[in-house]
Amino acid sequence: MTGTILQIFKANVKNLGSKTCFRFKDGASWKKISWKESLNLVEAYAAGLIALNLKKGDRIAILSSTRVEWTLCDLASLLASLVVVPIYHSMNAEQIAYILNETETKAVFVENEELLAKVGFVLGGIQSLKNIVLFGTSGVPAPDRKFLTLEDLKALGRGKALVEENSAGAATIIYTSGTTGTPKGVIISHDNIMAEVNALIKIFRLGPDETMLSFLPLAHVLARAAQFFQLAMGCQAAYAVSLIELQKNFTEIRPQMTVVVPRFIEKIYEKVKTTAGKSPLKMKIFEWGSAVGIEYSRLARRKERISMFLRLQYAAAKIVFFSKLHKALGGRIRFIISGGAPLSAELSKFFHGAGLLILEGYGLTETFAAVTVNREDDFHLGTVGKPLEGVDIKLSNDNEIFIKGGVVFKEYYKSPEGTAEAFDQDGWFKSGDIGEFSRDGFLRITGRKKDLIITAGGKNVAPHAIEALIEESPYISHAVVFGDRRKFISALVSLNIETIGQYAREHNFQFNAPEELPDHPEIKKLISSVMEDKNRKLSHFESVKKFAILKNDFSIEDGELTPTMKIRRRYVEKKYKEVIDKLYEEI
Repeated sequence: MTGTILQIFKANVKNLGSKTCFRFKDGASWKKISWKESLNLVEAYAAGLIALNLKKGDRIAILSSTRVEWTLCDLASLLASLVVVPIYHSMNAEQIAYILNETETKAVFVENEELLAKVGFVLGGIQSLKNIVLFGTSGVPAPDRKFLTLEDLKALGRGKALVEENSAGAATIIYTSGTTGTPKGVIISHDNIMAEVNALIKIFRLGPDETMLSFLPLAHVLARAAQFFQLAMGCQAAYAVSLIELQKNFTEIRPQMTVVVPRFIEKIYEKVKTTAGKSPLKMKIFEWGSAVGIEYSRLARRKERISMFLRLQYAAAKIVFFSKLHKALGGRIRFIISGGAPLSAELSKFFHGAGLLILEGYGLTETFAAVTVNREDDFHLGTVGKPLEGVDIKLSNDNEIFIKGGVVFKEYYKSPEGTAEAFDQDGWFKSGDIGEFSRDGFLRITGRKKDLIITAGGKNVAPHAIEALIEESPYISHAVVFGDRRKFISALVSLNIETIGQYAREHNFQFNAPEELPDHPEIKKLISSVMEDKNRKLSHFESVKKFAILKNDFSIEDGELTPTMKIRRRYVEKKYKEVIDKLYEEI
């Protein structure tokens, strides 16, 4: 397809008209917005933005969780030839102010009054910001407001002529998660967006009556790319109410696909295993069903003969075990796209054995999401798939992943030095990730170049794979490993308090509050046994020799996690330096 995402959206409006485009929950019921109604709202909001004297190329931010207004205002801003700056709703006021100031944002869409308070707190220090548009309504009388509502915006735009959309320059500035330092603004063009969308719609096919459930933050490049895929593909998008209601939303919407980060998959697995652990019989069914499913999946993927006995076992496992898992996800899932971080191969195999296909992909903010992905008809579990059409990938001498193609950005915002460092002399984008290709051409991510640990013995250790292995345990929430220029590998772990609490109650441990559990001697024994089990799957030089259990889980609020739930490794290492150093003290 040629043109911009808006032009493709308009073409779908012409073809699909009164069919459902978006679904969202209002109170107890789900509402529908047709393709035609969606375009009407987009045009009304765009006219309102033009009435605010916003000019071509001006920056406009969106500060909100995932909801239909996010998408409508994103499209309206692009239609008004503005550059959209997504901001995570979980960011603090200081982080929000940094992005608004650096981009010289002139207007911002805000979801609710709680987030409005964050913007109001920093408003005086942002000279460029002239207008705030609140998604929801407010009891404040119009004359006393320091903001507009969406209804106000529509009223302002009545009778205002729409300008011709700008398709030549920047469409959006997306800030990186900042795992290794200050976030950088990635300038994504309309051409970058279309290169990604055109590649995706050739791989994944969904009809106008099929639905994608959306719940990842739309400030995340993965969710944003999925949003534009839906608009180009012509399928429906349903917006989850919240993470708390996500399980309920799956059963209500019964989607055919969804896009997730690995933590979502891990949480489902933890819940299934924890539920099974409530009785010896359930645990035996879990272990039997898992083994049957994994073996059936292995033979099916290799196109090897499956015995009648295994077929019968698999059919029984579907009835007593797998069907419940399918039902929890609505019962109609065709495939799940996973990205944003590495997914454990063991989890991929477990879910495929249960009849749920998880297609892992790989990409970066700088490539507007995916550059590789597994396909429904061409996948290799434990890898991130093959390159998209129009994407070239090569490995450098030290196995860093280099990328070229229409999806690759041209520059960082106000950072010529950073831009120069991001490309080699031949124009290849240096991803910073380490990888390898399988014999059948699938890419496997083995680590992050900056995070690579070189032990005192000269061994190279990729921490992500070890952390993912440890985090497979339902008792561990997060794991961070260390050991650069040290004699051995160590780890900091945080506990999954829900599953640890259940374990403690089942074994009659004496404790007054969950906060006491990290220091409980029996819990330390449990985590030691988990580490011993995981170490058996690692090389000697990779194995975790010592670990410390933290009293609290990592969080975005405390600065240990990015808004995309990635560990800020350098910050964690600095914050817990004394704890880590103690692990290396001579006994």
